[in-house]
Amino acid sequence: MAGTGSVQDGEAMGVHRQTLHRRLRKLRTDAEAAHRAHGRAGGLQKALEKQVRLTKLPGASSFEGKVASRWTPRRPEDFSAPRPDSFEQVLAVVAVWESWIGTSTLTPESHVRPAWLQSEAYKDWKRLLEDAHQETMDTRRRTEAASSAEAEADAAVTRYRQRLVQAYRRLNLDVLGPDERAGEQPAIGLHQVFEAPLLAWGPPRPELPARVWRELVERGEMTEEDLPPRLQLEQVDKWRRTRTERPPQRCWKLWPHRKASGW
Repeated sequence: MAGTGSVQDGEAMGVHRQTLHRRLRKLRTDAEAAHRAHGRAGGLQKALEKQVRLTKLPGASSFEGKVASRWTPRRPEDFSAPRPDSFEQVLAVVAVWESWIGTSTLTPESHVRPAWLQSEAYKDWKRLLEDAHQETMDTRRRTEAASSAEAEADAAVTRYRQRLVQAYRRLNLDVLGPDERAGEQPAIGLHQVFEAPLLAWGPPRPELPARVWRELVERGEMTEEDLPPRLQLEQVDKWRRTRTERPPQRCWKLWPHRKASGW
């Protein structure tokens, strides 16, 4: 079976794979339309399979017609980029499709013409296959590297949390008594005595009375340009309403997406 490299979830389809898919898809569409227009008998898949096997290119003798569908799906995200071990099969398919639209790629016996193998068109297809495969490998290496870095970061966070739990899970009351009574003190969890600080939405900016600002200017510690704009009464009223409508709460309640700590 021909080797392929599918576009995985979250893996971007690069420009070379997009180009390869687009060109293969268009060639297939044009070739099948020409095949039908000539009224040739038999199914398209079987006809393609039969002719590809006669091209004499390496690997073509075991070609299965259904494989071409993976190289030319309607949706780009379903495209399976061919791997090097199937390049010759792809080129044989291209030669057959090209012959269906009138290009002189095959002999009367359906063998690939040596002249086509030396043509710029053949070299262009081969180069595009190589670029698409290289792009696939580069993308996968970047994805694997990113996944590895993310896993290492998660592991580091887990180790850090374990050290925090080990060091601060309970109060160390042994320091309050003699050494010989170490371990006899009651076990008090940190969560039993910890008081979460209060947080408020939109706290006000500290403001000084106008008299203080004027004194600072008169003493030369500030200039007129350094003075803040006049404080508007509606700004004060707005902050007071905020304090009433959204009073301060314990920080744990305002911490989004917090996970249970087990403390």
